[in-house]
Amino acid sequence: TGWASIIRPVGALLSLALFCGFVATGRRRAAWRMLPGAILIPLIATLRNMAVSRTATTYLSQWRSELPMMANARYAVSHTIDYGYGLFGRTILGVWFVDGNAWWKLAVGAIGAALAIIGFVRLLRQKELPDGLVFSMGLFVFFHLTLHALWTAFDFRYFIPVLPFVIAFCAEGIVALSGTAPLLRCAICSGVLGLYIFKHVLLVSSFYRPRPATERFEAESYSWVRAHTQADDIFEATRTATLYLYTGRKSVSPPFAMGDPDLFRYWLLR
Repeated sequence: TGWASIIRPVGALLSLALFCGFVATGRRRAAWRMLPGAILIPLIATLRNMAVSRTATTYLSQWRSELPMMANARYAVSHTIDYGYGLFGRTILGVWFVDGNAWWKLAVGAIGAALAIIGFVRLLRQKELPDGLVFSMGLFVFFHLTLHALWTAFDFRYFIPVLPFVIAFCAEGIVALSGTAPLLRCAICSGVLGLYIFKHVLLVSSFYRPRPATERFEAESYSWVRAHTQADDIFEATRTATLYLYTGRKSVSPPFAMGDPDLFRYWLLR
């Protein structure tokens, strides 16, 4: 499991979850057998990063720079609600049309999370699965959500590592709630599938509508940057990699709260 942290640093949480799961279910020998690889592989990668760039990972410096934003209680709560809604509401339940209302996002995210918890508890009680497997899956999801509650960046690709487990929990939750009523189970699944189909019809149709100038790729802007700036100039940009690809100019990301004037001012003052 140590290789998971090479793909993404968050993969280290998978090793931690498996170790805790084995220990909690009495499989201590298995826990100790997996420990050397879980530690050695990321340790080698960390030493390599320290030698090349003098930091274990750039995520650490980025996270430290964002801590003042998380100290703002309003932003921290809003971010946690958005992340829970994004995973359990938009991604699992297919609900996307309550984006503008925090209370609805909280409610929809809570429904999806409750469904996953019900399924997780039901799977824990099944004896057919290997000891510690379900518990480790649940721990990994919990560790992942806790980490991203303290990480101000938000992107739907962050859900990929936990998505298989959350889908399994929610599917089991639907089975638990529907009981011996197959028609209810079919209705729930059909409703979620219908929301997904409708959402993606809207998404595909949006590709054929004219996009505003602010969303279009402006090649002339990059040409201007190449022609009128020095090679060692540093920019602030939301698409740092794209800027470097087309202009060769390095850049730093703006504060994630810049879309909210009050939070942006708070970040600056901190």
